[in-house]
Amino acid sequence: VDGTVADAAEDAYDHSCVLLALAHAHMVGNPDALRLGEETFSFLDTHLEDSRMTGFLETSSGDGERRSNPHMH
Repeated sequence: VDGTVADAAEDAYDHSCVLLALAHAHMVGNPDALRLGEETFSFLDTHLEDSRMTGFLETSSGDGERRSNPHMH
């Protein structure tokens, strides 16, 4: 309600939804969408990429089960 972050976990599913929204924003001509998408991909590669080259971790701590939804989107 007050605008503070409720859960600061860096979650792969949340980021996949951001990328989906930015892809649509880019398609309809938003001038910032491509840059923001590239920044989001860079964040994913830096903080959530599985070092075993098997996709992405759920969170940067590696905690939690790996779900298919972030990879599907």
